[in-house]
Amino acid sequence: MAPVDQPAPAASDLGHTLQQLDTALDAVIDTLAHDRLAGVGDDQLIDFARRFETVRSRTSVVDQEIVTACQATGLARRLAQCATSKLLVDLLHIDHSEAHRRVRAAKALRGETTMLGERLEPKRPRLAAAVAAGHVPAGNADRVIQALRDLDQLPWTTTEQLDEAEEILTDAATTLPPTELGYVIDELADRINPDGTFSEEQVHQAQRAVYLWKGRDGAWHLRGRLTPALGQKLNAILEPLTAPQHSYPDPDHEAEQDQQAARQEQPDGQDQQPDENQQLSDDHQAGDDQQAGEDQPSNPNRPPVEPDLRTRGQRLHDALDEAFSRLLQAGDNPSVGGTPATVIITIDHDNLIGQYGHGRYGDGTPISPEMVRKLADNSDIVPTILSAKGKVLWLGRDRRIADKNQTAALIARDGGCSFPGCNRPPQWCQRHHIISWLNGGPTDIDNLTLTCLFHHSNFEALGWQCRMIDGLPYWIPPRWIDHDQKPRLNYRIRIRHHLDKPPTPSVVLGA
Repeated sequence: MAPVDQPAPAASDLGHTLQQLDTALDAVIDTLAHDRLAGVGDDQLIDFARRFETVRSRTSVVDQEIVTACQATGLARRLAQCATSKLLVDLLHIDHSEAHRRVRAAKALRGETTMLGERLEPKRPRLAAAVAAGHVPAGNADRVIQALRDLDQLPWTTTEQLDEAEEILTDAATTLPPTELGYVIDELADRINPDGTFSEEQVHQAQRAVYLWKGRDGAWHLRGRLTPALGQKLNAILEPLTAPQHSYPDPDHEAEQDQQAARQEQPDGQDQQPDENQQLSDDHQAGDDQQAGEDQPSNPNRPPVEPDLRTRGQRLHDALDEAFSRLLQAGDNPSVGGTPATVIITIDHDNLIGQYGHGRYGDGTPISPEMVRKLADNSDIVPTILSAKGKVLWLGRDRRIADKNQTAALIARDGGCSFPGCNRPPQWCQRHHIISWLNGGPTDIDNLTLTCLFHHSNFEALGWQCRMIDGLPYWIPPRWIDHDQKPRLNYRIRIRHHLDKPPTPSVVLGA
């Protein structure tokens, strides 16, 4: 570890240094003007091209330091961006793949700084030194970084083998073009994982395991290693649910959403799929989030964008929550002792209607009244309401969950999540009681609407309310968004029910 003795340079010093670099580059460009480079001869042209490529490669170190500084200071979060890579895309106008490459390079080649100001050694010191010297182009460095990452994930790879692989691949990256470097990477992987040592399938089967346990604070912990087959199944379920969700509609995409909703009403329109092509990495490709504070269109029906600030881990957690909620709602679940899979919560009446106290799950884990009300709205949960003396006042209530025909009617009316600007399809939505079922709200069409898990779980915390107006679910924004709190209707629903021509009859198949 090397202590950081030098104070951080002032912004003016950095600006002056960058200006010097810019001036020097201007001098090079001016010197090369009017095809002067074409007349220097082959040897000098080759030498100039190589030396300039070395200079270009060294600039990747600056990219790494920029990424490291952004992550250390939390700049992405302060600018309402959900990931450093997304911040780079928006600020620098580079594509997502380049942004991810820079983030990977910073993680592998720049040592972290401790709280005491000490710079730790980079994870890949040999490669880091070669890149800093300009001997390895950024593209080759990224190939080596990913190859070493893959080798490190093999259960039998030793530290000595990994160090040797870094040395071999770093040397190859300084002298070989990308295609030939790929051959070296493949050959090295075959040598570390020779045929006959272990088959990958044998290793996967031997090491498969899942551990689930409850902590003292009531939180559950999950750890494990999945086989490729199970991992593919789980990823196929969770991937559509991990896309960042806007709390409010994105003005840049309103026209596109309106067009999509309109096409859904056309008899010959193609099925519209949700935008779920985000990268599954710690710095995902996050749709088109806008920075907080940007100018918004003047249309009063459009609230400002509030980007999804959940971390990648939090979105995966919520996706798992939604997947298992749907499994419980499906009804065809395994039983324990003849009782279908069910979650039971007990809470006394005073706590249920108030903000204090708590209920308990069947195993005694405490749960807040607010969470009880949220869960009871659309999950297969049987709340047991007790009097102050512990007497059972009420156990469940008939027909809390909307039936098949009601669900079909909701799909025909709402077409998906009814929250303004949300385009989640019906299959990823829950049936929300506008007047809470626990407060006596009936399970009737006029008291139900479709909401995705994100908006169903967060609309109250964000200050929104839902009201049924003329048979359609309108959402009332908080005063900090609209002082007049004018009710807003999802544009998909608006188009379905307020076109100049009669709307195309909705047909729900397989409901």
